[in-house]
Amino acid sequence: MQLELQYRTEYRYEPGVRSAITALRLAPRTRPGVNVLDVTVTATPGAVRTVYTDGWGTRVDLVEALLPHAGAVFDIRASVETYPVEGDLAPTDLEVALFTGDSPRVPR
Repeated sequence: MQLELQYRTEYRYEPGVRSAITALRLAPRTRPGVNVLDVTVTATPGAVRTVYTDGWGTRVDLVEALLPHAGAVFDIRASVETYPVEGDLAPTDLEVALFTGDSPRVPR
């Protein structure tokens, strides 16, 4: 099944700021059962200056806003394709390390 996703997050600053650099970790990630086809990130004010993958495999959009502002709006649009996976997926070693004690998927 193909899905179109939209997400918006808004920040308000009191007092306002002269400039800002924001690292957004909001985009979906390809994994078993989900294939990410396209992602678009927009920022007002500012612009995405670079995109990279962090140490956990998460996409990071680095947004730079160089003018004074009292708030920011970040919009994410993504197209994903979902498909069934066989059986129950056991947690990865990374999930166990990150979520032990916090996730019902991780046996104790």
